[in-house]
Amino acid sequence: MGLILLIIVIIVVVLYVYFLPTVIASGRKVNLLNVFFINLFLGWTLFGWLLALALSFGRKKSPQTIIHHIYTTGEQPPTQYPPLRLIKSDKPKLKSDNS
Repeated sequence: MGLILLIIVIIVVVLYVYFLPTVIASGRKVNLLNVFFINLFLGWTLFGWLLALALSFGRKKSPQTIIHHIYTTGEQPPTQYPPLRLIKSDKPKLKSDNS
């Protein structure tokens, strides 16, 4: 019983160390799928594991801005939207040319 438990603990520790780049990438919000697949298929080589580790410490994904207009009841969406322009400020905001 004790030997089986020791083997299970060793396997869990080895798998954790093997997938450490993936664990780091998931906490840092970088491209998790890239790191995971490199780690999964090339992690058995030292080069692949180091590559996955380097990618996991890479630049974080920048947040994306999604603009969504909600129309009230009875309003019809315009057939053509006016071009948007970027207003310089602390936080970038999009503003219509018509307003």
